[in-house]
Amino acid sequence: MPPLTVVDLNEAVFWQPLPETRLFREESGRMAECVRDGDSWQVRRLISTDLRDYLNPGLQPGQTYHPQF
Repeated sequence: MPPLTVVDLNEAVFWQPLPETRLFREESGRMAECVRDGDSWQVRRLISTDLRDYLNPGLQPGQTYHPQF
């Protein structure tokens, strides 16, 4: 028997807002999609044509991102 509620079954769970995301574009052409983590940003994904950017440990997903404008 389904639970009796006035709320739609798809909406019966607690709603959590999505984290703030931002796309940082640098002069070198590199773009980093980041997620806000408190006062800093964490890398979610990297978009670049320079293969060395993907080998840089500071630009790996989950690392703290420091924008270089």
